[in-house]
Amino acid sequence: TGDMLAELESLRRKVAQLAPLKNEALLISEELAAVEARYRVLYDHGPMLCAVVDMDGLILDSNHALNKQLAYASDQLEGKRFSDLVVPDKGSDTMERLELALRGELSDELEIGMKSGSGTIRRVLLLSAVVRPDIRGRTDGVLIAGKDITAQRHAEAALEAGDRQYQALVESVPAPVCSFDADHNFVFANWAAADVFVVKAKNLVGRSLREFVSDEDWATVLEKTADLYDGSTRPYDIKIIRPDGSTRSVAVHAAIRHDGSGRGIGVVMALQSVTENKVVERALEESEHRYRSLFEESIDVIYVTSRDGRLVDISPSAVTLFGYTRDELLEHDVHALYADPEQRVRFQEVIEKQGFV
Repeated sequence: TGDMLAELESLRRKVAQLAPLKNEALLISEELAAVEARYRVLYDHGPMLCAVVDMDGLILDSNHALNKQLAYASDQLEGKRFSDLVVPDKGSDTMERLELALRGELSDELEIGMKSGSGTIRRVLLLSAVVRPDIRGRTDGVLIAGKDITAQRHAEAALEAGDRQYQALVESVPAPVCSFDADHNFVFANWAAADVFVVKAKNLVGRSLREFVSDEDWATVLEKTADLYDGSTRPYDIKIIRPDGSTRSVAVHAAIRHDGSGRGIGVVMALQSVTENKVVERALEESEHRYRSLFEESIDVIYVTSRDGRLVDISPSAVTLFGYTRDELLEHDVHALYADPEQRVRFQEVIEKQGFV
């Protein structure tokens, strides 16, 4: 009897020691239940497309987002093989990589096409595949999460089609047009631009604009490109140095190139040849210089008037001939220099009739 009482007392003490552990286990169980409830809300109603598959690739569960995007009722996907919903891309390793994902071994993102219940194809980007352990630490399935990128791919396709149309248009215009990346490497050049650089358009791609301009003009390009990002669109002049050493002066009309998100990724330039204009300008400057030398150094008086007789310019020799300062002469009407002002009228009539007197 004494031994039995001692054993009962020992058991009572052990039960007393276990009571706090029982309470702690109950608290942990309640916390796990709360976490599970929060996870379930996120899983069921979050924006990500989620499914749980067993180790044979059969769908055990799918969330509302996946069911909605694939146009299936909440219980229609259960028991289906996940890979049967996937449309493999031709010539890709999609299915091999999908098998890794279904085993929870997805190392990076995987884009797949998935057949919806209505027969359409949705583009889905799988972002993660996590092995889900049960309470004993054994694998009870794989949680797969992804997002629908169908709209994004449609927008990209439309943009690409627009780019092709734009490129076809630019190829056909006679104006030199070329595009550059952020480092001023050629991305595209039409045939007219190739004529300016005297390099085939396809051979320009990848080369730097720096190869074709002087140090001074390169500094101008960098400065004006920086101005573009600040909103300035004013054209500027540079000189293209061709591989054969000849040059071509061009006016550059530039704009920022943007990617789909609106981020600046380079510049597009339309070039306008001004070489001929520069030649004409130099000829005019030389002609003006020769005229001015003749005008200033002539011992004969040379003057220019308007049709109504206002003196516009008069050579320095007039100061000696007429005894006035040049400023005083320019304040006179030319008629005042004639002893007989009617002669001016008659001379003007002859000049207008035959071009000279």
